[in-house]
Amino acid sequence: MLTIADAPGVGKTALMVHAAHLLRRRFPDGQLFAELHGTRDRPRNPDEVLGHFLLALGVAEHSLPRRTGERVDRYRTLLADRRVLVVLDDAANERPVRPLVPSGARCACLVTSRSRLAALEGARRLDLPELDGVDSLRLPDPPGLRPSPA
Repeated sequence: MLTIADAPGVGKTALMVHAAHLLRRRFPDGQLFAELHGTRDRPRNPDEVLGHFLLALGVAEHSLPRRTGERVDRYRTLLADRRVLVVLDDAANERPVRPLVPSGARCACLVTSRSRLAALEGARRLDLPELDGVDSLRLPDPPGLRPSPA
């Protein structure tokens, strides 16, 4: 698991999405993405996110477990033997992230947050430095966002 933390507007989400695209071949069983809305008045509930992830993993809607713990168990069981990249954007703190971390040894998880999420066990942390105007102009445009030649 890698967490990317820093102030708003420094490019955490852009970096994470770019990294996910670069890593997609290492995770042939898929990618799961969730916007956690950690900086909004009403962050997303992990139970809701688990429901969406389970549906994406092929669980029929009528078979979705009702309790959060059961959803976590089913989710982690489904990912145990797969290679899936889980991308969690804008986590307020560690609490909503923990149930969404995959258990499979061949899975990975990328998380962005404005806080460092220091209590996430086993996570590597990347703190982004704020770039000044000169340094930010030196960055290449991400693929797909380059202006077309006139």
